[in-house]
Amino acid sequence: MLKVAFVVQRYGVEVNGGAELLCRQVAEHMASYWEVTVLTTCAIDYLTWQNAYPPGPTTVNGIPVQRFPVDQPRDLDAFNRLSARVLAGGAGREAELQWMKAQGPFSAALLAYLQQHAQTYDRFIFFTYLYASTFFGLPCVADRSLLVPTAHDEPPIYLEIFRELFCLPQALLFLTPEEQDFVNQRLGTQHILQEVVGVGVEAPRDVRAERFRAQYAEALEEGEFILYVGRVDASKGCHQLCSHFMRFREDVPTLPVKLVLLGSLAMEIPPHPDIVALGFVSEQAKADAMAAAQVVLLPSPYESLSMVALEAWHQSKAVLANGACAVLRGQCKRSNGGLWYNNYAEFQETLSLLLREAGLRERLGASGRAFVQGNYHWRHIESKYSRLLKLTLLGTSGEEKLGSLTPEHVVWGYRLFLDREPENDQIVMDKLQCLASIQELRQEFTQCSEFRQKNPGLPTLSGHEPQMLIDDACSEHDLHMLFDHIQEAWQYFGSTEPYHSVLTSEQFLQINIQKTREAFYNTGKQDVLRLFNTLDRNGIDYSSYKSCLEYGCGLGRVTRWLAERFETVFGYDISQSHLQYAKSYFSDENVYNVSFFHIGHLKDIQSIQRVDLIYSIIVLQHNPPPIITMIIKEFIKKLNSGGIAFFQVPTYRMGYSFSIEKYLKDQTKRYEIEMHVLPQVKIFDIIRQGGGRIIEVLEDSSTGSRYKEVSNTFLLQKE
Repeated sequence: MLKVAFVVQRYGVEVNGGAELLCRQVAEHMASYWEVTVLTTCAIDYLTWQNAYPPGPTTVNGIPVQRFPVDQPRDLDAFNRLSARVLAGGAGREAELQWMKAQGPFSAALLAYLQQHAQTYDRFIFFTYLYASTFFGLPCVADRSLLVPTAHDEPPIYLEIFRELFCLPQALLFLTPEEQDFVNQRLGTQHILQEVVGVGVEAPRDVRAERFRAQYAEALEEGEFILYVGRVDASKGCHQLCSHFMRFREDVPTLPVKLVLLGSLAMEIPPHPDIVALGFVSEQAKADAMAAAQVVLLPSPYESLSMVALEAWHQSKAVLANGACAVLRGQCKRSNGGLWYNNYAEFQETLSLLLREAGLRERLGASGRAFVQGNYHWRHIESKYSRLLKLTLLGTSGEEKLGSLTPEHVVWGYRLFLDREPENDQIVMDKLQCLASIQELRQEFTQCSEFRQKNPGLPTLSGHEPQMLIDDACSEHDLHMLFDHIQEAWQYFGSTEPYHSVLTSEQFLQINIQKTREAFYNTGKQDVLRLFNTLDRNGIDYSSYKSCLEYGCGLGRVTRWLAERFETVFGYDISQSHLQYAKSYFSDENVYNVSFFHIGHLKDIQSIQRVDLIYSIIVLQHNPPPIITMIIKEFIKKLNSGGIAFFQVPTYRMGYSFSIEKYLKDQTKRYEIEMHVLPQVKIFDIIRQGGGRIIEVLEDSSTGSRYKEVSNTFLLQKE
């Protein structure tokens, strides 16, 4: 495993700066791919760089961190005087270097460590160009360095010393196309290996607008509000924002609204009854505030990427941005998720429009959410970091590395392997971003579900595949931990994208479901038809079957059609959110022979009804192997004599393994739809030991016909 050091000026859960938070998120996500260590200072306060943490090794969220003391705190008055002289331009190289050291945080111990351990790490990734830890640290390991500049159009970037710095790293990783264009034009870095990697967006948990309103009821006075999130600083546009807002309240009295400021205060707040500064709040309170706000404001004139915009869009909130910032303007244009202003008159007009037009806010918020889901998933970001670092290890120039795979290669890959043209140019560029060689391109196509479906004669397995290492038994305590984890995830899916979590097609996203809801439920009819065709093919007499149980009924997509075949149907699911949708739908459809039950605890699995037939397709695969094992055992126990179970489980995947200890420690999967495997031999043993008889095992495409993966549908009868 590659050893990679992340170098950043501050690091810790208490540190809420944009670049520092980005570094922490990337480090935690990439720890699944590399052996990660963070090198940082002992400072928390970015204004003084006063040492606050003890020096030496520690861990933060499981990531090893090595802290080094700052040589001396910053003299703010002296630094401000020096900045006024140097940033005006023409001060000369020596003065610029003096400013850079005063900017801080300067740590001789950190620089000495980098020099002494340059060969210890395969690569060093430096975050943000602006501070001494990067400016003086990166040259110590230039031949092994990558830089995440987080740069934007601000006075320091025009210092000549940064031309030297930006030519040193082996690769540049940008957050937006606007940042990339600006840096290349300003500093002439087009020749360096580079990519727009972006950043992933963490899905907030248990978001409740009413909780925020209740917590701050006195300050909000039960009124509507617009929201700013971030450091409350004049350099972030907050002084102008407050000025615009106070004038807006005076000019537009018919739109009573408050301005809520969330974040640490670095400026004096103008006294006004409708400006509410709540200071630094928890991530939960921030998410709740976004859910409660009418509009999220982005007033900063200088940004390399707005995480607040992405978080707001993830909650389907419209944003209003400062049009003086090219990055914010570009994000709003690409996402169609917000409006922007360039002066007070435009601020008044756009804010008035957003406050008056709820439909416009909803459309912009929905567009923003789709934009974030399509471009800022952590899987995409992880892939880009992995690919770019891999390219720096090849030992050739950036142009040669990128030239190893061209758009023409990708286009011909579509023609040769899939017998069609790519959908669009963006699809081609996405492949180039994720893949580093023709070999990887070939593997990408031959392993995709479309290739497998178009070539059904290809064997799924050759017989030479290795054994999977799977923990399928565990303690009662661990079983509860596994169950709670899966239930939490599916409760979240049910509250955010209930239909799409069942059938992962774009047409079933929340923004489309009003038009496609009927089509969604109609898909269940074919699934029930497949069940009865299978029973007929195997000569099963089901004429006496009266009761049916669907495990993992979700929204009732299949339950709806099972209800037409059985006198009594029981629907079970671990997601209360999904069940609420199902109950509402069945009430609307006047279907009354179905009873829904929530599997809220592990013991509830053991309390399912005794029935004639149990159905569970594309459900068990989302549970870890020990939970799959437990559920199948209960299926057999709860079948009446001669009853039938019809269920699906993936039974082989190349490279799959499952360790209970590792799984329970891994928090990165918390809100991802997981796919697990239980080998056929384990399932056969469970059926035999439980008193069941296997009638048929079908190979199906429930997991998408992926390369070196087998999914089976089992038909068994209780003896």
